[in-house]
Amino acid sequence: MKVTFYIAFLLISLISLVAHYFIFQSLGFEWNQWMWGLYLYFPLTTLFIYRILSKKIAGRPQSFVTSFMGTMAAKLFISLTLLLIVLYSFPAIKIPFALSFLYLYLLYTSLNTYYIFSQLKKQ
Repeated sequence: MKVTFYIAFLLISLISLVAHYFIFQSLGFEWNQWMWGLYLYFPLTTLFIYRILSKKIAGRPQSFVTSFMGTMAAKLFISLTLLLIVLYSFPAIKIPFALSFLYLYLLYTSLNTYYIFSQLKKQ
């Protein structure tokens, strides 16, 4: 059975959320509203980028490459800006938030890239 992006996206999101929550509880870290914000921000940006890039695959290769690089760069800069704002505004959650942010950024970026490039290989 071939796993589609949306099924993998949902499964990885749910497994990650549950595991992340229990790891925080076992380590004694506070699970606050910013963690819920991360679980809204990263899935929504991943879905948005996936939809844009999926439409661009069928077009000109130069257009796809430009879109891919542009969306990844925009996600990086917006994410770093969000990270810096939260870290400077709430220094008490600095370490747990930064580690969670890095984990989720890499997880969702890898998921997005894997499925986009698997679609690209089909063509």
